Amino acid sequence: KTSLYDEVFNRRADGRTGGNNSYMPFQVTGGFNTMQLVGEGNALKQVEGTVFGIAVPRWGKDISGEGSHCCFLGEEEEGGKRMGGEVVGFEVGEGATIEWAVCGHVHLGLPRGEEWEALDLP
Repeated sequence: KTSLYDEVFNRRADGRTGGNNSYMPFQVTGGFNTMQLVGEGNALKQVEGTVFGIAVPRWGKDISGEGSHCCFLGEEEEGGKRMGGEVVGFEVGEGATIEWAVCGHVHLGLPRGEEWEALDLP
């Protein structure tokens, strides 16, 4: 079974996606059958909200970490509170929508100065 995420991010140069080599910010909105957040023992079930993040191409893994990096923000609950956090994994439900863009430019800014130059980086 192919997931919504796979449909967008794992296609190869079909003209509609960023394909294999682009940074791609994305947003998934709607219902989620499961949502696993960092620090949560059990997956949340049947939650509504938005996942937003960026998919990193393989060549960018040493700069940004490989794969996708995203956060979840749940719908506002009674009392104005929202659940949320860093996403480990999720399964979208029926009717979820995904939006994405292809970044044509990536700018990497680095610090300057003696302290930076004195660091022993791998």
